Amino acid sequence: MQNAQIEFRQKKMEELRVRFEAAEMKDEEIVIQDKRLSEYEAYASPQGYPTNLAPNRVSIDMEAESILVPIMGALVPFHIRLVKSISRNDDGAFSFLRINFFTPGQGKSAEDFPKVSGRTVYMKEMTFRSTARENFDAIAKGFKELQKYVKDNDKGELTGPERPGQLSFEQPALVRQQQAPCLRDLFMRPTIGSSRKSQGNLEAHSNGFRFSTRTEKIDIMYDNIAAAVYEPCEGNSFTIILHLHCKTPLTLGKKKSRDIQFFTEVQEGVEDLSKQKAGSAYDPDEILEEQRTAELKERLNRIFLEFCKKVQTIPTCTLPGRGFDMPVRGLEFPG
Repeated sequence: MQNAQIEFRQKKMEELRVRFEAAEMKDEEIVIQDKRLSEYEAYASPQGYPTNLAPNRVSIDMEAESILVPIMGALVPFHIRLVKSISRNDDGAFSFLRINFFTPGQGKSAEDFPKVSGRTVYMKEMTFRSTARENFDAIAKGFKELQKYVKDNDKGELTGPERPGQLSFEQPALVRQQQAPCLRDLFMRPTIGSSRKSQGNLEAHSNGFRFSTRTEKIDIMYDNIAAAVYEPCEGNSFTIILHLHCKTPLTLGKKKSRDIQFFTEVQEGVEDLSKQKAGSAYDPDEILEEQRTAELKERLNRIFLEFCKKVQTIPTCTLPGRGFDMPVRGLEFPG
């Protein structure tokens, strides 16, 4: 027995030694792979240069991680890692966009920059003026999104080829159908883009859901849904919720999320007490208001339930259990 323990101990020590040696080699490879600024290229060849850009206009290429600026009538690309910051300000009828680049001594050494005839070459800043401030606003916003993507990619927080505003994985195209079941004027959590509330319509097609607003749309395939829950408006609740739990997270806005909710509110959950009038339990106006709220609850619950049943009747629907689950109120507990 003692000999077996000694052999087992020697075996485990050898496994630990191999594991730590592999970890040290991996750390060394990461250090070796660190690039200098002069080694980053916006485009590897002229064939990758975009051809659909407007002349004499600052643009951002998300795929190439670069910003293109007009110089002497030509669009010159700079890799996003060369840019330190971008600022925008207005002066009268003109808007100004200032691009600040990394320079030696500002977090970067002179060895990071290319040398021509023995002299270090670098750009300090560029300033552009325009009367169309919308383009400069889009450039500043796109730069922040791309800069965040690059930082998250360096930290290893991104697992797929995701870009700002795209899904975090490849999914099949939505197969649309005529007379698709639809719920209108819903809100979505988390929100899409920078808006505080995303209001739109939810449609159920052959292989997935589509939620569309005036400017955005998001597709959720049935195969990517691990659980679907319909929560009606009952008791003291004033919200009707459709909850989808995804197998693979979706990138919505700037964050990845597995849980997506579509909901509508029967009435606002916050009441302004300063506008509340003194009344009694026998006030006919209050009684009528309570009756209207109860009728609205019942009507919206019926509309959502019919939508869930129609989704279950779609022949190609692959939701778990062929439909939506419903919570059992008798089993709930406060937490």
